[in-house]
Amino acid sequence: MSIYKTFTTDQELENRGIVLDFGGDEWVRVARAGNGNKKFVKLLEQLMKPHRRALQLGTMDDNKANEIMHRVFAEAVILDWHITGSDGVAIPFNPENAIKVFADLPEFFAHVKREAENLANFRRDELDREKGN
Repeated sequence: MSIYKTFTTDQELENRGIVLDFGGDEWVRVARAGNGNKKFVKLLEQLMKPHRRALQLGTMDDNKANEIMHRVFAEAVILDWHITGSDGVAIPFNPENAIKVFADLPEFFAHVKREAENLANFRRDELDREKGN
């Protein structure tokens, strides 16, 4: 595979997003958490700017870093979702609900983050191959 095939993504797909299917009728639509998502890049830069020195020195508080990443993903990566709480009631998508769910379920956040950062999920040829086209 050429270097171009390995690293070229579908820009429209990066912004329109992909669906992460959690079974049943639960799903999350995510844009790419990377350079192709300008909103992600800009918001991450904006929220990290006051903490740049601590980040460079390796002294940034982990809780603060998580708080920032939850905000960035809630506002620039998660596009929509259909998920339910432990009571079976649908949780409407909005950034504040997303931040709460991320804080309550750190493994859910880790999974969403991993998939949104995975360049292969946003390559058109990879998606076509998975669909059998």
